[in-house]
Amino acid sequence: MSRKVKELRMEDLVFKPTLQPKKSEKKNVVQKSDSLSIFKAIEIVNRQMQLQGLRHKTLLTYNQAMQKYVEFLNIETVDDINKEGFMNWLESLNHLDKTTQANRFRFVSAILTRFYDNGWLKGQGKFWKDIKIKVDKKVKKAADEKELEILLSLIDTTSWIGWRDVTVLVLLYRTGIRIHTLTSLKEEHINFNEKMLVLSGDIMKNGQVLKIPLDDELLMLLERLIKQNHEVRKRYKEKNDYIFISKSGKPTLNDYSHNNAISKRINAYSKKYGLSISPHKIRRLYATNLVRKKVPLAIISKALGHSSYEVTQRYIEIDADEVADTLRKYL
Repeated sequence: MSRKVKELRMEDLVFKPTLQPKKSEKKNVVQKSDSLSIFKAIEIVNRQMQLQGLRHKTLLTYNQAMQKYVEFLNIETVDDINKEGFMNWLESLNHLDKTTQANRFRFVSAILTRFYDNGWLKGQGKFWKDIKIKVDKKVKKAADEKELEILLSLIDTTSWIGWRDVTVLVLLYRTGIRIHTLTSLKEEHINFNEKMLVLSGDIMKNGQVLKIPLDDELLMLLERLIKQNHEVRKRYKEKNDYIFISKSGKPTLNDYSHNNAISKRINAYSKKYGLSISPHKIRRLYATNLVRKKVPLAIISKALGHSSYEVTQRYIEIDADEVADTLRKYL
């Protein structure tokens, strides 16, 4: 039986309460008639954020963080939200690494900001705005170009699956797109006449359209893969137009995790051959190569679909020797 990729529905996004009072306790629960239930408040904010174009996956991430915050403080209405409770919740995160702390703080703060803007946090002010969590912002390692070349040479392209995997690696290397965007690609996103990858907002993290030129080699890889895909889908009676499909013709897209079938496949290759290759490391290599080609930061940021230059700068890896060699030219 054919298994379809699960499509996120609005009910998946609405906050799921797990700390409802027990039946024996309900009679003792007193709620002001004008006090908005925390669950209703988050449901409203979910719909506001969805209407403003936030992706389903992003909303789920926000909800997960908010649920932990509400459960820790046993919040029942928006009137229960205050600075003291917020600080206690932050302190409870001390066992986590700084990046995780900062992310949870950011997600919960985003929803609290919506509460404030909706006029629900009367007399509270934006107390979370004065809190800063310092995070070590070291530039993570990009993939090594030579290792990528080695991996491409080791994959057997006489098989359909090998051709697909090589196409994945080359596409990541030449475009720098996210793995989620890659597995969301459909035939309609490839304009062979204009030699262009046209990414619609619905498959981009920032919701904005992006166009990336494609070279002849990559177009050849994609064209042949698409033809082979038609045969695979026909064999397994699958109906979809995704470019990167499984051996049985099903989509490889996973709305709930970056660790989809394609990502796992690349990680398996990396482990098998003792290499340090991953989709995100290839994306960082793409950014670093653009810098070396003297592409303006504004263009690089746009090409990567980043929300700010600061995020882009964390992607760029230039080692000390390269800095020294470059500076020597100006002596």
